[in-house]
Amino acid sequence: MMRRRRYVVRLTIQILCVQCMALGAAAVLAWLLGRLLSDRWAFSQWLLWIPTAAMLPAVLLGIFGALAPGRKVRLKRRRLRIWALCAICIAGYFSFIEHRLFRGAPPAQGELTIAHWNMTHWRTEADRLRVLDLLCDITILVDAWGLRRDPDLLDSLPEDQTAFYVRRFMIITNQPIIEARPLIAHDAADVALLRLDCTETLGRELVVYAVDLPSDPKLPRARTARQLRDLIAEADGPPPDVVVGDFNMTRNGAALGFAFPSLHHAFDDGGHGYTASYHRVFPLYHIDHILLNDSLRAVRYDLINPNLGRHCIQKAWISNESGATPAGDR
Repeated sequence: MMRRRRYVVRLTIQILCVQCMALGAAAVLAWLLGRLLSDRWAFSQWLLWIPTAAMLPAVLLGIFGALAPGRKVRLKRRRLRIWALCAICIAGYFSFIEHRLFRGAPPAQGELTIAHWNMTHWRTEADRLRVLDLLCDITILVDAWGLRRDPDLLDSLPEDQTAFYVRRFMIITNQPIIEARPLIAHDAADVALLRLDCTETLGRELVVYAVDLPSDPKLPRARTARQLRDLIAEADGPPPDVVVGDFNMTRNGAALGFAFPSLHHAFDDGGHGYTASYHRVFPLYHIDHILLNDSLRAVRYDLINPNLGRHCIQKAWISNESGATPAGDR
């Protein structure tokens, strides 16, 4: 009887370990497919949205399963080596590609600073103070409805800062304004065009697109990106030097490249540390972006927790790329 009980316990543990290893392997495979297929298709975007942080419990399940009792010691060691290699690869991807955990913050310097915050909530006293503390050369606030008619905010602005509105965007800037108008007002995208005289900072005129895209998770991100690209092509506007906004697309996804194939992310230049902008309380996804053309580079790119709303603030210190063609010669 005792021998039979031991056999049953041993068999139960073996079955449990096999199930744990199968669950861990399925999770890792789904995550890997998401990175390979990206959000090129509607079904694969759900796989891309599997957080890399979720692979920690998946790998732990795999390691637990690899410890299944059995007589074949070599097989157990082989399983453990495979899972250890898997853990090392995922940790490396998380630490050096998806984020830059071991890179220190670059110096906060650059010819021009730009900040963007999707506020997504009503005005409070804390909002006003946070905005005043945030002010850069170009500050773009989205859905700041409660601040639109806030005399205290407008009266508190520095003399060189001007506030104006283009649809859902509130722009505060100390750069001379050449043009500011809606470029696209569509269900698939809301885009404002800003042309600023940045001669004193960058030595050139700067074209900025402020972008806000739908957040419905059921919408295929690749289709939304292609619609945005087509709408911009049809619109009467100069090509952008900077694109900033809430894209609701992940930084490493293919859809972001479909929308603006010639631009690069400010994170690629000056990103550092853990970089995810949503949800602010426990950020897992980087969906707010600043994109630059090849004539510009971000000396530094930060995400700031405002302790308000659902999105982190993004801020970049921008300089002319060494050897880039001036705007007037393009």
